[in-house]
Amino acid sequence: MDDLWTSKVLRELKLSEKTGEQQAYSRLTRQTQSERLIEIAAIVTDRKLKRDLRPIVSRQQVVVAKEQADDIQGAFSSKRKMEMHSSSKKLSKQQRLRLSAEPSSSADALLSEENDSESEGNEGGRSPSERCLARAVGKAELALDGVADLTRESDFSTFLDMDILAVARRVPPSPDIYERWPTLQPILDRVFLSNGYDEVAEAVRSENMRDPVAAYLFTIVMAYFHYFNFRSEVPEDINEREGFAGLTWTFLQTPLTMYNLESRYLEVLINAVSKRKNQGKDLLLTSKESGQFADAVATHNSQQLLLVEAAQLHNSEMKKRRQDEFKLARAMRDCWVSQVRTISNLSVPRRGLAVYGCASFKDETKLLRLDYHGVFRLQQFDLFIIPLWKENFGIKMKSAVISCLQLAARVHDEIALRSKAQGALDYDECTLLSDAVQMIEKTTSSPVGIKKGR
Repeated sequence: MDDLWTSKVLRELKLSEKTGEQQAYSRLTRQTQSERLIEIAAIVTDRKLKRDLRPIVSRQQVVVAKEQADDIQGAFSSKRKMEMHSSSKKLSKQQRLRLSAEPSSSADALLSEENDSESEGNEGGRSPSERCLARAVGKAELALDGVADLTRESDFSTFLDMDILAVARRVPPSPDIYERWPTLQPILDRVFLSNGYDEVAEAVRSENMRDPVAAYLFTIVMAYFHYFNFRSEVPEDINEREGFAGLTWTFLQTPLTMYNLESRYLEVLINAVSKRKNQGKDLLLTSKESGQFADAVATHNSQQLLLVEAAQLHNSEMKKRRQDEFKLARAMRDCWVSQVRTISNLSVPRRGLAVYGCASFKDETKLLRLDYHGVFRLQQFDLFIIPLWKENFGIKMKSAVISCLQLAARVHDEIALRSKAQGALDYDECTLLSDAVQMIEKTTSSPVGIKKGR
């Protein structure tokens, strides 16, 4: 209802010919949904006026609205400080739960987000880069759902100094895939002597198919054979599902299987999104909301560690890319929160716990990582481009193969990291961890574009 209300207000302001209302529209579109609600609700206090709302937002009314919003925020902050003070004993016991060195508790990081206003000296134990990043997230409207988007094409980086941005974008080094697969380098050297598809396919067929690396390359070559046997390029009218399942997913799935990671594709339910949508609801009184679906996922012990979103290989719109990236980032955050809650039932999650994602647009696929260090960080650690033509096939295929093997190795190492979580906690400690996890705010709903009036 609130979304419909604010959409109606923005639509009427946009269509207005008055300069003041156009300026109000420009200002409100740069604000988050919660800020719009506070500002507009301060002007229109009676909810009955929503049905017949004809807003005239003057400069004086905006000043009054901001003053009222500041008063509301001040009252809320005072209430939160009283609540934090009353629970100081519980928080002091949580401090005793912290592990001195390795592993450090993720619950500490969660609680440090709430303790920033109370501990200005050490800011909840965060590093200087984490504190600067947290402040930037608090000020930046581009940080949707509290996620700091640190990818190369994000505008969020404009809020950070270059030295802080360099630290924030730093990801753990990639595992050594050549040590795990000793035959990888020799096979790559023999197969990719030429860039043409026909030469690469002939070299792959001469390899021993009992070798998992050679079998992996053969599945890719055969996937393209269905198209290159008749033409020199992937057809432009290929739809999204055919392009993803037949080509892009061919690069991603086999490495996951090689690292003993189960994967599913084509409309896979994201369990964490369903949990988020129904959080706090009495399912005896309200119906259960369905979750969202991913184009592919990789799981381990029912935990979805990798999410994949894809678009058409040809003729994709930039709007689709933006929608997929927002959906993927929010779903990765939901998965992180859900998995930390599950781990906290039995043990203390280790610091650095992460969820991975792939965002494919046309022939390009971003490899993403989301973790929590004072704030949620969305980092891009690699990118690969799949070949769509016979020309330059070899160099693109080789680069994509290496990137996908490294992605699977990272997810495999994430499983090993989670297995080292501290266990054997008593009930009181589990309760403290559960309370810390509950402090994470729920994510928002999808942004809805404003429809233009006739």
